[in-house]
Amino acid sequence: MKICVICSGYSTVFGGVETVISELSEYWVKQGNEVYILSGWGKKEGPKRVKLLKLPFISYKIFRKIPFFKRMLSASELEGLSLVPFCILSLICLDPDIVLSNQLSETIPALILKFPSVMISQAPIRLRFKTFNRVDRVIVNDFDSYKSLNLDGIRTQLMFNGVNEPGNRDSDIQLLKKKYGISNNSIIILTIARLDSNKRINLLLDAFSLIKQEATLIIVGEGPELEYLKKQASSIKTGNKIVFVKPLPHDQVNELYQLCDVFTLPSKLEGMPLVLIEALSFGKTVVTNPAPVKKFILDRFGVFSNVEDPIEYSKSLIDALSSKIDINSEEFIQHMNKFQWSKISQQYIETFHEVLSERKSVK
Repeated sequence: MKICVICSGYSTVFGGVETVISELSEYWVKQGNEVYILSGWGKKEGPKRVKLLKLPFISYKIFRKIPFFKRMLSASELEGLSLVPFCILSLICLDPDIVLSNQLSETIPALILKFPSVMISQAPIRLRFKTFNRVDRVIVNDFDSYKSLNLDGIRTQLMFNGVNEPGNRDSDIQLLKKKYGISNNSIIILTIARLDSNKRINLLLDAFSLIKQEATLIIVGEGPELEYLKKQASSIKTGNKIVFVKPLPHDQVNELYQLCDVFTLPSKLEGMPLVLIEALSFGKTVVTNPAPVKKFILDRFGVFSNVEDPIEYSKSLIDALSSKIDINSEEFIQHMNKFQWSKISQQYIETFHEVLSERKSVK
């Protein structure tokens, strides 16, 4: 099968969507499929044996400078829209069996050319311009979207995000502490997120400011609130360390999972946050708010807190230090089996075959 994935920012962004595409693409190639990723120009290389085609586009960083009230679409959607003419030409040349996209604008080329199309929709996205009615299948990874879209008569499938086996958990922790200037006695709290208002990293900083023990907070990510958060961090006078880190390649992110004592994500709305699954796979206790999808991911292995209350949130971050996870327990292994890329990638392939079969029967 020839699979074409359209992801405008793949070459420039180390985000959740790009990680999902990388992991799925590698498995699809291993299964004997031919995989192409259509992306904007950038330095990032594609997964092994996956063909990454870099096309002219306008980065979301340019669109982000336009005030929101003057834009009909988000900056990332406009980025994808700038790629549309070149994607159309590429699809004509490639003639794929199926096209996978994530955003509205990235879906347009397949719809124009009437290729079989599957769209991954991240919650809380609702029906926009009736796009979901036009694609062959919508894939969601949260229960609420799955229920609501099915009620609207849209062909929807529920598929989780996943992880690979963490592999080597023996990174040189002392070397990593030296790299980030962290003392041996410091509690290390990690968060990885796009720095926008939905992620509510400001609430994490409020809670961190109340921690009395020696502690270090590592914030990995970039976004429109970066400078605001840096100012907030600089106003905290406890003497504890706050480190801002730009988005990192996956192997370096894995090192940070190993380094931290506690992982946290106070976001308000999520589909199925990949970082929670990844942190859990390393046996790290996660502190977060009790949103349904987060409770599903973490089950009894998470610590759930009212993150809007800085006193309760800070206490939960400290309490999590004593909530150790036995990664070798049968209960933990069975729980994590739900989130394995090897199984999830096969579910996608089965969906692609269903879509192609339905297209043939209509003809």
